[in-house]
Amino acid sequence: MTMYNHIISFISIVLLPIYSYFDMKHLKANQTSIQKITSYIKMMLILCTISFIVLISVPQYHFLSNLELKKMSKIITYAPYIYFFIFSFLPLLLLFFPKFRMLVNKEVVTTRLFIFPITRTETLWFILFAIIVSISEELIYRYFLPYYLHKLFPDITLLLLITLSSAIFAIIHYLQGFGGILNQFFVATSLCVIFFSINSLPLIILIHFLLDIKILIIIRFSGIKQ
Repeated sequence: MTMYNHIISFISIVLLPIYSYFDMKHLKANQTSIQKITSYIKMMLILCTISFIVLISVPQYHFLSNLELKKMSKIITYAPYIYFFIFSFLPLLLLFFPKFRMLVNKEVVTTRLFIFPITRTETLWFILFAIIVSISEELIYRYFLPYYLHKLFPDITLLLLITLSSAIFAIIHYLQGFGGILNQFFVATSLCVIFFSINSLPLIILIHFLLDIKILIIIRFSGIKQ
């Protein structure tokens, strides 16, 4: 365990959520397109810096050979794939069920429109932002964090390791409210299971990206003018 590992952990678990709180507060008070794009850029730079440190400080494949996902039940293993399959029907639900569309509009879009992209320029920046966030968060919270926890607690079981790292990831998304925390916990758990199942970082990065840009689908089918 190096000093870099402790620094990454402190920044990712403590400082980054604090920064996000004040950034969101400032953005909500200054709801302009320039401010929104600036917020995207600042967060991208922070995440890229942390990710770079992760890449140079954590050994490739690290502890994966010491943990066996085969001991987990098939239900736990296949649950993430079922979840993402069901999620793929979101555009159809928004398109053909007006009441569901109105509910999503009210609960998701209207309450957090100050951070979501509306104009074409904002959308392009948001797509780049989603790419950086997907890569960085998977490196930090699915690749580094389990490694860090495993080093702190060498005898930890895989199930507890996944649960603990997913809980941390969910809690740092506290700005999304209780429902958002629960959703992030399930998403994080699902991505962890997939990662440990097939040891493919690119795949979970792709899934994360598709989940992040779902807001573009919601905006497209929710009647928000661009």
